[in-house]
Amino acid sequence: MDLNLILPMVQKIHGCTFANIDALTEPKPGVSCRTTGERVIIFRTNGASGFEGMVKRKLVAAGKNPDLFKVGSLPWGTRMGDLPIIECHGKHYLQTILLAEGKLEHFLPITGDIVDPKDFGIRPRFPANQGLPPSDAVIMHTYKLESIHKITLFGETLTDSISVDKPTRAILGLRFPNNSI
Repeated sequence: MDLNLILPMVQKIHGCTFANIDALTEPKPGVSCRTTGERVIIFRTNGASGFEGMVKRKLVAAGKNPDLFKVGSLPWGTRMGDLPIIECHGKHYLQTILLAEGKLEHFLPITGDIVDPKDFGIRPRFPANQGLPPSDAVIMHTYKLESIHKITLFGETLTDSISVDKPTRAILGLRFPNNSI
């Protein structure tokens, strides 16, 4: 996804909004992961951390002291103002909070063979130490913009204009599971 395409959409966010994301990532060299239908929350910081607020609300609901949890400064990259966009070494990333995991499909990009991520040492996403059980934890997920192929915000769907269409893949002899990205 191009920064110039998504930037006007995230600038419309006041507080937070919900989004659906489809992405193609490379969790380990030689293994790709296609994510479809991931439901996320996207926050503008507006001087406070939406992530921290969510964790603290869950801590209160669990009868725990919310003051024990504090979000530190971003350990990498630079946030673009109060937007959920982070720049690091010339690349841009969209910071989200996982609401509902989409369909994850790990495969070998050269052959298209579906693989078990555990066989390659790929572990499920783990939340930061929040003092909450894993089922209640708030999971932050940051996507490299170039990995996002489709995002739906405010009822509008943005599609990556450089995604290779099916006829082009057939000409190039590229294979992907289920013949889609």
